Amino acid sequence: MRERRNQKLIEPFQYKIAYRILAYWFLYQFALWNMLFCWQLIRNGRGNLVDQYIRFTYDFSPMLVCFLLFVPAFTWDAMKLFHRVAGPVYRVRRTLQDVTAHKPVRMVSLRKGDHLISLRDDVNAMLAELARVSAVQFVDEDVQGVPTQEIPTVEPAHVDSEAQELCQVS
Repeated sequence: MRERRNQKLIEPFQYKIAYRILAYWFLYQFALWNMLFCWQLIRNGRGNLVDQYIRFTYDFSPMLVCFLLFVPAFTWDAMKLFHRVAGPVYRVRRTLQDVTAHKPVRMVSLRKGDHLISLRDDVNAMLAELARVSAVQFVDEDVQGVPTQEIPTVEPAHVDSEAQELCQVS
């Protein structure tokens, strides 16, 4: 049975990215607002600063309204994107924790639209190789149900001999 999560933000990096994007966007709007006011002051010349700011706010308030209308939509879209990255990270992390705890595991599967497909393929190739050398056990032997051509093979990148010795499975 598949685990169903309702929580959209499950990884700490999601919060960090969301806060950073919102901070940049608000900083940009603040800078834009002030630059426009300075431009207005240059164009209109000297005068009562308070009256000029009130007039400026009245003239450019549609920009702030537009900004406030789009913030929720942009935030929602960004959260959906973060969820499509954090979901695969969550699934891979859970699989790695199960392998470390010597529990039976399943091949990592992702939802349609998830990102990090190549990470899934690499982890599944690692799991298939671990199963081949009997270092990991699959739940319901689901690795046997996957045709060989669907299990990617991963050729290791240049690895020095010391690292190879550390990584050998006994």
